[in-house]
Amino acid sequence: MSRNKDDALVELTIRLRDQYVLAEKALNSLAARSHSEPEDLEEVTELLASVKQTEAELRPHREAYEASGRPLPSDLQPVVNETIGIVSRLIPRITELEKVAVQARENLKPQIHEGVRAARMQSAYSRATQTSRNPPRV
Repeated sequence: MSRNKDDALVELTIRLRDQYVLAEKALNSLAARSHSEPEDLEEVTELLASVKQTEAELRPHREAYEASGRPLPSDLQPVVNETIGIVSRLIPRITELEKVAVQARENLKPQIHEGVRAARMQSAYSRATQTSRNPPRV
């Protein structure tokens, strides 16, 4: 493997670790608040999308390195170990966050349906009231 490919592997692995660190910080911030907004979840979603992109860029470099049979560079192993630790902490938290989001959506369904029903009834009542005040001319 050439030095440029080694550099790309190291650079992308460090970038991936840094992105996971940012995602973990965002989740910690989210957990520290008593009430979160949809924008908070969007931030985490965007961070995880950038992680996915970096993982896709890293995959061919990692596969080529594994195929070469060489051990990881000594400066890269701690980064990989740290990344594995972060991911291990994030997975259950993200899973829990997804469960909470699904439950919140399920809890809102009756309220949304009632709001739609109330709006339709109000609209129908308004039309009926207006028709009774101004009957159609024949």
